[in-house]
Amino acid sequence: MTRRLFECGGDNSGAVAPTVALSLVALIAVGGIAFDYARLASMDTELQNAADQAALAAASQLDKKAGACSRADAAAQTLVANQTRFANDGNASGLAITIPSEPNCDATGNVRFYQDKAKTTPATTDAEARFVEITVNSRQANYALTPIAGAFSSGALAATAYAGMGSAICKIPPLMMCNPNPGQPFDPDAWRGKGLKLFMGGGNSWGAGNFGWLDVGATNNGTPDQQVAIGMDSPNTNCVADAGVDVDTGVSASVLDALNVRFDIFQNGWGRNTCFPHAACSPAYNTTKDLMRMHAPSANSCGIANAEWRLPPDADQYVASNAAGDDAQVTLMGYPMDICHYPAGGGCGTTNARFGNGAWRRDIYFLKNHPSMSDATGSNWQAATGLGAAASRYDFYRWEQNVSGVGNSNGARPQPTAAYDFNGNANDGTYTQHGRPVCKPPGLLPGGAQPDRRIIAAAIGDNCAQLTGSSTSLNVIAWAEVFLVQPSLARPAAGVDANEIYVEIIGRANPTGSGAAAQVVHRDVPYLIE
Repeated sequence: MTRRLFECGGDNSGAVAPTVALSLVALIAVGGIAFDYARLASMDTELQNAADQAALAAASQLDKKAGACSRADAAAQTLVANQTRFANDGNASGLAITIPSEPNCDATGNVRFYQDKAKTTPATTDAEARFVEITVNSRQANYALTPIAGAFSSGALAATAYAGMGSAICKIPPLMMCNPNPGQPFDPDAWRGKGLKLFMGGGNSWGAGNFGWLDVGATNNGTPDQQVAIGMDSPNTNCVADAGVDVDTGVSASVLDALNVRFDIFQNGWGRNTCFPHAACSPAYNTTKDLMRMHAPSANSCGIANAEWRLPPDADQYVASNAAGDDAQVTLMGYPMDICHYPAGGGCGTTNARFGNGAWRRDIYFLKNHPSMSDATGSNWQAATGLGAAASRYDFYRWEQNVSGVGNSNGARPQPTAAYDFNGNANDGTYTQHGRPVCKPPGLLPGGAQPDRRIIAAAIGDNCAQLTGSSTSLNVIAWAEVFLVQPSLARPAAGVDANEIYVEIIGRANPTGSGAAAQVVHRDVPYLIE
């Protein structure tokens, strides 16, 4: 009997039961917290993914055109449908993650627009809106097991994302120019057909209307790289970013020799003697210009320095003699500047004299370049060409190239009436104006995969006053396509410096370019910032 009592008292096989029973409460609490935390984390991920996708969808509409803000708002709400599988708050929207409609350009509410990445300057217009911040409507999760720890729901949870439109410009020369009206929006489409007189800038001398070159990311900074980028048909250079792009400060004026190859002018074989006659740096198909070339030059004589290409004598070239643009003595004429840009042209205004007004003598140009189609004064140019009364130089260029042909069968313009020898006795030959290339024919006809060699896309910068060397990136506010009107050389009678470029604004650069279906200008990609 005693032995059995001792055996009964020594049985401890159920001793852990109370411990297990007591720990179950803690284990259930910990498990409940883990379960509900996982649910909460998953819902937060769903909300953040929805905010990210909505911000990217909204940023894809920020093209600076009319209605950009309202389109961005609509895209944020409808372009991507997002749901939360972990919210169980009985919200009237069900599983949908929603964003309130706020189509106005401002920086308030759940859809906010900004001009800069740092969110220091709110956007108030479609043209200013470059970045967008999206906050989705809040949701909550009702806890399943965590109430044992005294909490019953997650509370309101929301998510915010910030995105912008990243743009790059590719396959074109990296020209930049300063906003001619600093601090003001620049809409290239509003200036179509206007001449623009650009001056070489650099160092600490940048000002309104200056031009320069963007860093193309090639091996060597400066003139050699820019000559390749500007002169070659297909330069192997990087795309240039829309924002945060650097200005190439190591460029000399001689880089304009590379620009002139587009006009069939090859200065000493061009640059480093790599481009003429065999390398791939071709002129445009239509190289109409205000220069003439001697009849019997030596081989590879296609430069300006040795007078292979020349201006006509002062008395015979077109230089507007008054505000009406008259010039009775002109014999040969290329595409001219706006009348107001000539010394006697009356001036282009006081706001910014580098902008022209699009007024030039279309009748004189037509008479001198197409005499077989012209009446005695050239006033029938509209009827003969089908162009409008305000036709631009680019319109004439396109008409000559595609409709009338350029020059006669060998590309020569009508023969001048005199043997032009205006450089003493250096040469006794005559000179002829040409519409098609004669140094490196036949030139590149735009279309298909070939961009037009007389068109350049230019970045318009609005912080040129702050450009000091390469320490400050250019703030690009727009991209414009411009038509190269004249080669770069000094024209003393016309008041033109050798370091200037005269262009005509075609309009806003677009993804296909003007005149060539495959002329890639922009590559736009929305990207998340935060």
